[in-house]
Amino acid sequence: MIYITAVRPASPTSYHGLTHYRWLDSSDGKAGTTGRAGMIKFLEEGKKAQVAGEDGPSVVAVYESNGTKYLRTHADGSWNNNLESLPRF
Repeated sequence: MIYITAVRPASPTSYHGLTHYRWLDSSDGKAGTTGRAGMIKFLEEGKKAQVAGEDGPSVVAVYESNGTKYLRTHADGSWNNNLESLPRF
């Protein structure tokens, strides 16, 4: 399980179009940065990612809109934007 801890948007003034994700592996303490395509592949291979939140973790999942794949978080039965509240890097 990895935790996404920070995001890099395509534009410094917007969270739309996140391009990279900084993460921490909870099993071995390793950390790294992965681009959007790599993170989508990671999740589609059945691996797990979460975002820590005030009300507990949100599961990160691949979300497709208009033929384009994105990452979004899902908690309590609904899609939400916890990734957008993470620090930028």
